Amino acid sequence: MNTALSLYPRPRPFVDRDPADGDDVRILVGLHRGKRGEVVDITGGVYTVRFAGGSVTYRARDLEVVR
Repeated sequence: MNTALSLYPRPRPFVDRDPADGDDVRILVGLHRGKRGEVVDITGGVYTVRFAGGSVTYRARDLEVVR
């Protein structure tokens, strides 16, 4: 087994569209990975996501729209 391949990050799922205000999203990276929240503000390509533990800001590529 080649363990060197495991050092590279896994590809992120394709986001078919950027989240809109009020969309439910899943966070794909960082400390809050896997948590679901709601987009409450969009400013200059930065999305503020509110969830049970507070709110954080992410870029669209780090979020997945939950259907």
